[in-house]
Amino acid sequence: MDILHPVDIIEDIAKGYGYERFVPKKIERYKEGRGKSGEQWLRVAMIGLGFVEINSLTLSSFRNQYDMMMNPAEKYVVVDNPVSETTETLRSWIIPSLLEIFRKNKHRELPQKVFEIGFVRRERMEKHLAYAVIDSDADFTLSKSVAERIMNDMGIEDYKIQEKKHGSFIDGRCASIILSDEEIGFFGEIHPQVIENFELSYPVISGEMDIGKIGKIKGLPF
Repeated sequence: MDILHPVDIIEDIAKGYGYERFVPKKIERYKEGRGKSGEQWLRVAMIGLGFVEINSLTLSSFRNQYDMMMNPAEKYVVVDNPVSETTETLRSWIIPSLLEIFRKNKHRELPQKVFEIGFVRRERMEKHLAYAVIDSDADFTLSKSVAERIMNDMGIEDYKIQEKKHGSFIDGRCASIILSDEEIGFFGEIHPQVIENFELSYPVISGEMDIGKIGKIKGLPF
């Protein structure tokens, strides 16, 4: 039952022969390791902040992507003859998927902190990083601090933060991240009605960044 690979047989032979009887031999060949890619490094940074990585489906529903998020529907991609109403479009942002994870895990203890790095489809394919936290004391300040930490960890200091209006967030508690005069992300405190739509009972903060665009602007390997 414990033999899953030929090396497991070799290990048993070595034990029987006796490890102490092997004569050490200098390694004659080696392969140089490679550094982490930007995406791998970003994952490590998020885990260091206490977030758990999730991987959700890129197929979604217009209800999940727009109606429940109180966001005007933008039908970038419509799937012909979808198997179900949950697979009728390609997602155009990741935050709704994170809130769905919270809904499915609402019986778990708080706080819950999740993130995902994945593709979305708008006018083109984009690679995004999104994060979300649900907790009794989650607020705009926390969302801002996470966004700033991510930017600073990427070595980016010349960004600006400005107020943003977004239907999924509380008015006055949502902001854009501006880099080289382009919006590369946003963050804030999720609107109470959106929280209710996902059958949640505690405050939620969230943010999303287009790391593909950040990579192009800053020459980072995303």
